[in-house]
Amino acid sequence: MIHCGSIVSHLPDKSKQRGSILVAVLVILMVLLTIFLSALTYCLSRYGQHIKDTNKTTASMLADAGIQRTLHNINNGQLFQSASTSLTPNNGEITTEVTAWGPYLLVRSTGGYANQSVTNTALIGSVPPDYFKAAITVTDENYPLMIAGDSRIYGDVNTGPQGLIPGRIKGEGVTSEEFHTGIVNIHQSLSVPHLNRDVLNQYQNEMNSRRTRIECTEHGSKVMGPESNVIFNNCNSIYIENNLIIDGSTLRQPTDIKSIFVNGTVEICGKSQISGLIEIMAEGSILVTDSAYLDEVILWAGDSVVIGSNTTFSGIAICSTEISVKDEATLLYPSMLLLSNMEVPSDAETSISLTSKGLLESTCYVSRDSSQDHSSQCLIYLDTASRYSGYLVSEDKTDLRGILLGSVVTDQFHYYLPPTTYVNWIKDARISIQGLDHTPALPMLETIHGNQFYRIIREDSDIL
Repeated sequence: MIHCGSIVSHLPDKSKQRGSILVAVLVILMVLLTIFLSALTYCLSRYGQHIKDTNKTTASMLADAGIQRTLHNINNGQLFQSASTSLTPNNGEITTEVTAWGPYLLVRSTGGYANQSVTNTALIGSVPPDYFKAAITVTDENYPLMIAGDSRIYGDVNTGPQGLIPGRIKGEGVTSEEFHTGIVNIHQSLSVPHLNRDVLNQYQNEMNSRRTRIECTEHGSKVMGPESNVIFNNCNSIYIENNLIIDGSTLRQPTDIKSIFVNGTVEICGKSQISGLIEIMAEGSILVTDSAYLDEVILWAGDSVVIGSNTTFSGIAICSTEISVKDEATLLYPSMLLLSNMEVPSDAETSISLTSKGLLESTCYVSRDSSQDHSSQCLIYLDTASRYSGYLVSEDKTDLRGILLGSVVTDQFHYYLPPTTYVNWIKDARISIQGLDHTPALPMLETIHGNQFYRIIREDSDIL
């Protein structure tokens, strides 16, 4: 016989079943809610990032518009414009500032929109005039351009009224009748624009003004190593009483100019990396060595600038006596070497010397004061073992012996074979304008209308 009580005891408990189902439903709801909230958070984050990116793009366009507007004003003769801020119809803001940066103009334009700010920095120089389309332009009117030895010229040649003639140096003439491929353009009077000294003088004035606002002074000599950048980070204008060694340091300055004035000499070594709007001025010499890397900086030396060892340089070097690039040093676009001779005695010999076997992409410029005695020798020297890509511009003399992929513009060529100096001679050099694969950065020239270009060298973004 089966008892009813035993049957009842085996029936399922409905209240427990309902509780289990409720728990399961709650768990599922919690999972779904978590997924929904995660998806919502992700979508809101993506939307916020989209808005931020859109605002940043708008700010960048405004910054670029500020540079374009400033460039238009420069083309119309307004070289040195005061800082200005203007509002745009879309509630944006554009702030521009023009300063001299060595022989160039530096435009800093900040575009602001919503919560984003972008600063674009542009280096302004002259677009190459037409004569840079030729391989050689020599302005001397008294001597013909003489070619000897294993010289090769690929491209047009612009000369004075005496033209181009093959010749012999100690019995050695040209080794090939096809030493020149191109056209010889003979000019009765050939003049080329010179360096715009107003820009360089403006830079010197602004540099001297920054020198009167010294924020940090180091007595004696100073060594800046990898861990000693506090003074650099905290001061925009630094004065070193004696000598400075930068050994293994990493110095960066994105948008604001930082100045280091040194009363003695400067040595940059130990694989130091220096980049941005940094100017280093030394009363003595500046030596860059030991695989150092310098980008965009200005080196200004009262004595000499030597770039050697395995260093890489893509900044601006300015000196009145000697700039030397030697060993395995590398020059990268848009580096600029400027020999500016303001007060050089008549018997002085000053030069830009290119003897490095490394990659050389640059613009070299020798500028001389028109009042200087023409007997002074201010020249660009390209060594036999060197290969150079870019422009060589000398308002005085050029001694060309290596390989030039680009254009040379000079008043005279000199070839020295002891004990004789051959005036307006080229021997054993190779010049090819077709081999130039970039547009070198020319400084601001005297004739500037319509001759500008700009290059964005940096873009930074900051929350306002």
